[in-house]
Amino acid sequence: MNAISKALEVNINSTGYIPLSSGQFASGLIPVENNTGRIPQYCIAYTTANETAPPNSILSWPSANQCFNMDWPGAAIVALTPISSYPANGTHAWKLCTLLEDNITIFCLTNGQ
Repeated sequence: MNAISKALEVNINSTGYIPLSSGQFASGLIPVENNTGRIPQYCIAYTTANETAPPNSILSWPSANQCFNMDWPGAAIVALTPISSYPANGTHAWKLCTLLEDNITIFCLTNGQ
């Protein structure tokens, strides 16, 4: 989570955040947790609109390749493993979430800029 959020923050340009790509990581791969067995591993909500408030937190982790309960007007919500090509070019704000190892706690990070 920290590596992904740092990659997003470092790779911002004048129009906003740019999509994640494997080249943004020293390993040449977007980090994934190979032994969790969970799909999705990450949920990201993002918007290219000038939203002032972050989206809602996820209330329960999805069992399918979907993310929900992250309502944010004008936002696209994706649940992909890995999450390459997201968020969209020109994103102004994002919220990235994952389910922790206890399979109960949902941890989220939001954009810093």
